[in-house]
Amino acid sequence: VITIGPDEKEIVPENPREFTIDLDLEADTNLHLSLHDRDGIRNRDALVLNFIATPDLPPEIEATLQGIRPSITSQAIIPLKGVIRDEYGISRAGFRFQIDENEKQFKPLSEQTRDRREIPIEEQFDVEPFKLDPGQKLRLTVVADDRDSLKGPKTGASRTFNFSIVTKDELLSKIASRELNLRRRFERSLSEVRQAQDDLVLIQKSHQDPKTDLAMLNLYNEKTRLAVHKNLNEVAGVSQAFHEILSELNNNRIDLPNLLQRVEEGVCIPLVDITTNGFPNLEIAVDRLGEYLEQGKGIDAGYDTSVAVMDQTIGAVQRVVGTVRDTDGYPPVTR
Repeated sequence: VITIGPDEKEIVPENPREFTIDLDLEADTNLHLSLHDRDGIRNRDALVLNFIATPDLPPEIEATLQGIRPSITSQAIIPLKGVIRDEYGISRAGFRFQIDENEKQFKPLSEQTRDRREIPIEEQFDVEPFKLDPGQKLRLTVVADDRDSLKGPKTGASRTFNFSIVTKDELLSKIASRELNLRRRFERSLSEVRQAQDDLVLIQKSHQDPKTDLAMLNLYNEKTRLAVHKNLNEVAGVSQAFHEILSELNNNRIDLPNLLQRVEEGVCIPLVDITTNGFPNLEIAVDRLGEYLEQGKGIDAGYDTSVAVMDQTIGAVQRVVGTVRDTDGYPPVTR
């Protein structure tokens, strides 16, 4: 006799030495097991088994957009990255999408999903086959079903991504506006780095004046160092934003070779060099100059190196600023 909660169930096994029982547990349960043989003799105390029920949750889905924004063209591809996880395996996964208020549709992922516990998401949802018109809306969600065959399947879902279809010129106008804001940030950084260059000159002049104490020189150098570090981070942010613009142009299938070349070769590639070599080398040079000041050594070597690296960095930044100011890659309507 088996007692589960308030209920009792008697089992007569075919094999007198073993038996099996299926339990459908939705909560923690104590099972009291009493045995008796063919002669009717029972065990004195029931065997108590404690079961802790672990709920079977829906699949967990993490998904993020890559190089695309809510405004897209009708030719766009929508890249997504992320992961789908379920402790007991996934039966199917894909995109649930809806155009305007029409019926929701399902498109399976390209990756084989069945019975896997973890599936990386690296997908591209192609909008072009649906022939959408400007003004239409697209809602996109990554969904996955688990392998619950008793009361399921349970469905997990990512956040829903909402898109508006725009014309190519409308998209370019939005991107041009973002470029303008980035240019202003970039020009502000250029101005602050030039001020840091002036502070370097001031360090040399003050060092030549015997009346200038070491504390004042260190103050000038620290001001220069902070300006360099701040604008390294600022320019790195601008660089990331331009790389996102380049990805957005490609993902929306914008066929303007001059614009793509300008953004990639004139802005993105030089910015990578500026943020990985120019500013870091400038930080090293300014730190070394500070060490010379602290140690009371002559600063000529450290100063010359700092000035040379500063000139190289400012020159590289100026060239990119000039490219950003050139909007010839955009159609006239977006200028």
